[in-house]
Amino acid sequence: MKIRIKTVIAVFFLLFIALPSAASDADAVKLSLEAAVNLALEKNETLRSERQKVLAAEEIVKSTVAGFLPQIKASIDWKRYYEKPVMEFDMSEMGAMFAPLFGALGQPAPDIGIMQISPVKEFEASFGLTLTQPIFLGGKMALGIYLSSLAEKTQRTAYKNFENEIRYYTKVSYMNALLSRDVYELTRSSYNKALKNRDVVRKGGVSGRMSRMENIRMEADIAMKKPRMLEARMNHETALRNLSRLTGIDIEAKIELTGRMPEEFPEYDKNLLRQKLRENNLMIKIMKNTVALYDSLLTLERTKYLPDIYGFASYQYAGGNGSNMFIGAENVNRTVLVGIKAEYGLFTSGKRLFDNSRAERELAGKKIELEKTANDLEFELEKALHEYSRLKETYRELIYSEKLVKEAYSAVHEMFEAGLVTINDLNDAENNHDEMVKGKKRALFGINEVLARIDKLTAGGDGK
Repeated sequence: MKIRIKTVIAVFFLLFIALPSAASDADAVKLSLEAAVNLALEKNETLRSERQKVLAAEEIVKSTVAGFLPQIKASIDWKRYYEKPVMEFDMSEMGAMFAPLFGALGQPAPDIGIMQISPVKEFEASFGLTLTQPIFLGGKMALGIYLSSLAEKTQRTAYKNFENEIRYYTKVSYMNALLSRDVYELTRSSYNKALKNRDVVRKGGVSGRMSRMENIRMEADIAMKKPRMLEARMNHETALRNLSRLTGIDIEAKIELTGRMPEEFPEYDKNLLRQKLRENNLMIKIMKNTVALYDSLLTLERTKYLPDIYGFASYQYAGGNGSNMFIGAENVNRTVLVGIKAEYGLFTSGKRLFDNSRAERELAGKKIELEKTANDLEFELEKALHEYSRLKETYRELIYSEKLVKEAYSAVHEMFEAGLVTINDLNDAENNHDEMVKGKKRALFGINEVLARIDKLTAGGDGK
């Protein structure tokens, strides 16, 4: 009975110990490559900021259009003059002119003398509405709308380009996490095998028959493998943290990578890829839009040689009172006017000419930048295709080499069991095999990184 009780207690204790581990595995975030990319696009702060810039550019287009539509302004004011301007008129000559008339009537002629008149009342108020409408601005209206639309298009393309960059860096980060995980598992397995082999040697009494040099080699091999294992673990943890930062996952969360590095290597048509680069690359599209923008700015400078014509209408309700701050309707007058205004700079001391020359040079500079950008990106594509070709060749050779090294390891293992070789020979064979597998995985990572780079350069143009 006591034995059964002890057994039950032991079982419960083991379950208690295992529960946290099971819960930890259950809480792990399972992450595929596609899910990582989608999370990065959703969570990235800079991308969200770029999205707001796109929305702002859309509002600028609407604002520009509205600026060329009728505008109505209202104005209202009330004022009091503590000292009023006074105009004086000498009316003595006027009185002399009318003296005969007054004499005929038997009345004395008035002595008018100096008359003072104020053009303003002590209290004045006004309310007005003014409507303005551009009629002809030398093409500025159409150009303004086109420029704002082009700026909005450029901002949207820049957003897509940043989105494309995030996809690329997330893919590379995810694959780097896969590579670092595999390398860590290999180095940990190699370290554990070395410890196991040493235990087998010691338990079998073989180490006593080994030379001192062989024993030192065995211990040195184990001592070298442990820091490599720790470094590989650190690299994997760092890779996962970088991936967490990109995807917005809690940095302390455990991530379980469910994807794997593809081993399918498509064949590309170089000429088709170059065409896709010129047509689809988002940086080239941005530069083309920039050239079109500066071309329109040059046209805008040339419109300054034409006049600006506006139509306007105004309604004003104004009046004043000489003694009361409350101005009654009887003291108010209404004014309505309609007109057309034309403005033209007759002489600008050469400013228009200099502005045109500057705009022409800026346009020429942007065209050169477009050409340079296209050539640089085409060079990057050529370099990526060359790397892709060499990495595929290397990967094929590594597959063949891994097969031979694996066969050699199996042979050495059989010879070790037969007592024909030492434990150090077995460790050397294991080390060669592990390094070959690591090299193969690194080459596979390199191939997939180049594929992601080609996809980024052609903006999804497959070129197959």
